[in-house]
Amino acid sequence: MSIRRLVSLFYCTLLSQAVWAGPNVAIDNILMSKTNGVATAQIWPACKMRYIDHLPVGAGLELRIRVRTDGECAMLLQDVTSEAYRPSGGRLGNITEVVFDALGTGDSYITLHFSKPSQFEVRQHSVGWIEVFVDTKIDSRSLPANVPPPLHIEPEVPREPPAFVREPTSRPAARSRQIPSRQQVAPSQTGEFVVQLGVFESIDAAAAELLHFVYATDFRLNGKTWHGLQVGFFDSEPTAELVLDELRTSFPDSWVRYISPHEASKALGQGELRAAKDGRVPAVRITRSGADRVGELSAQMNSGRQALLDRRYGDAISNYTQVLEYPDHEYRGTAREYIGIAHERSGQRASAIAEYQAYLHEFPDGEGADRVETRLESLLTATLHSTDNAQPISASQSDGWQLYGGISQHYWRNEEQLVHDGNRLVSGSGVLALGDFTASRRGSRFDILARMNGGYQFNLVEFDTAGDNGWVSYAYVDVADHQTGLQSTIGRQTRRSDGVLGRFDGVALGYQWKPDIHFSVSAGIPVDSPRFIGDADRFFYAASAQIDELWDKISINAYTHQQTVDGLLDRAAIGGEIRYREGPLNLVGLVDYDASYNVLNTALLNGVWLLKNDWRINASVRFGAQPYLTTRNALAGQTTRTIEALLETYTEGQIRTLARNRTSQSTTASVGLSLPLSERLDLSLDVTTRQSDATIASGGIAAIPDTG
Repeated sequence: MSIRRLVSLFYCTLLSQAVWAGPNVAIDNILMSKTNGVATAQIWPACKMRYIDHLPVGAGLELRIRVRTDGECAMLLQDVTSEAYRPSGGRLGNITEVVFDALGTGDSYITLHFSKPSQFEVRQHSVGWIEVFVDTKIDSRSLPANVPPPLHIEPEVPREPPAFVREPTSRPAARSRQIPSRQQVAPSQTGEFVVQLGVFESIDAAAAELLHFVYATDFRLNGKTWHGLQVGFFDSEPTAELVLDELRTSFPDSWVRYISPHEASKALGQGELRAAKDGRVPAVRITRSGADRVGELSAQMNSGRQALLDRRYGDAISNYTQVLEYPDHEYRGTAREYIGIAHERSGQRASAIAEYQAYLHEFPDGEGADRVETRLESLLTATLHSTDNAQPISASQSDGWQLYGGISQHYWRNEEQLVHDGNRLVSGSGVLALGDFTASRRGSRFDILARMNGGYQFNLVEFDTAGDNGWVSYAYVDVADHQTGLQSTIGRQTRRSDGVLGRFDGVALGYQWKPDIHFSVSAGIPVDSPRFIGDADRFFYAASAQIDELWDKISINAYTHQQTVDGLLDRAAIGGEIRYREGPLNLVGLVDYDASYNVLNTALLNGVWLLKNDWRINASVRFGAQPYLTTRNALAGQTTRTIEALLETYTEGQIRTLARNRTSQSTTASVGLSLPLSERLDLSLDVTTRQSDATIASGGIAAIPDTG
């Protein structure tokens, strides 16, 4: 017996029990479950109720679902006016109470009250239960606290004794319905009714029996992906019932339901309106091709990776979780591993352990199995150590601080054999120590992260005059304020969004004005290499604005950057980045223009196109200065090391001319093709061409010829 038949039998059993027991309750049961941060509330009515719509759409502090009862169900609930339920396990979905209200007009409302603003979706199963999906991974502080308007319940009308049978003449005259003929069923893009065929594990198996096109809505339930199939749209309920009569033989659980404008617009946005084969029944068919799915998964992976790099661990977990919603694809292992990393870095040790264990269970021989096993052992050891040693907890530990990192030390020795006498000479010997440490704390309002990464090299060769040296790659403190949307990073860091060229010592401030709009400013001293301290003779300040998902498929970032060196203007740039993503196509464009030199530093366009047969085409074109043009380029080939010293010989205008002459223009273009040959072998073909113009001889420095 199929799952659908079992569920139908279960529902019929509940219905028969409810009718036999009398009109005691409107809702028979509320079942709660939770998977990957998404809670599911299954609301089982005591009799069949038809879902109409819900308010608000998307998110809020309350959710009101409008349902309609007809026939036997209306009779069963004739004495029910209002009921309140506190579902067991409601905290899984932040649900504190479920209230049923009958308006006496044929419509009733089921209202869910949440303990905090929540994001939700509502669907009705083919056999009658209503499902509410609550995404608990989203920060409630970013959601609106929408509350639907108060209900206007009609005053209760005195009822006749139960034994009295109302005469037909005492009923209000029902509005006559014009039943259209089958030839009158015409396409409609604005209809409000569909025929709900049911919920299936396989779309192909269900759609094979149809003469009509359908649109599908997918959702997750109890670890499986289910597909709801609807035939639509129809501008009236009688019109939809004509089609329902034709489909009952193949789909006995089908029924006509009302759809919200949100569902209709979402369906139209994903598919195209077509007529059925017989030319009578309009419908939308939403399908997702293999290339579209691969492109979407690739985009989710890229978004998750960027979120990890930006330390937005909640967003990373959300992106990778969506990737895992689809079975059997090449990204599953990486997504599972990176979810564990995101949990680990955010201090959620138990969740990280669970994800790493899930990875090893699903991919015991995977490419990253050794890495994941090492991380898992490290977390388990730390957990075991913390529980076995019953020592007092320090104030910083009890405050939620997480400390992690590592240190390594290497020794090397190089010997050279002298040919003339056979003796050996020690040409190199030393000890290299490397360290990387991070401390983080996630609070109700502030998130704090501090990182230190560096090394030190001890030279053990006496005659080597280079001596010992050390370096610091990163040394910063990052503080994020969830309440105001402000974020600050102070110390040695790298930054890309403000047009900053590499590493610097300074401060960066960010402000999340809206969920998709972010502003930032930064200022500091550039650092040429982690082996050096900041160059106090140089200083920059910059600002940028970023808009995500502009026009749904485009994200942009624009910046301005000003930098001085020894009192002279070193760089005055404006630029930005634009990203376009649609299905299997991803494009990235980058522009950096120096307004003081009137020179294009770079114009870059990079694209990746995923084909249906898993082929991947990538192409890139870049034109611009090589290296980026700054006034400091004038030092190339000179004996002096500072612009200040160069000013003793040249004027500011001459120095800027030297800088321009030391900088060439180059063009690089590449194209590549990657295609799978088998499960274990891929073939990649890449072609790259590069050409650089000649520099100009000046200031005693010879020209570099054109590369050709």
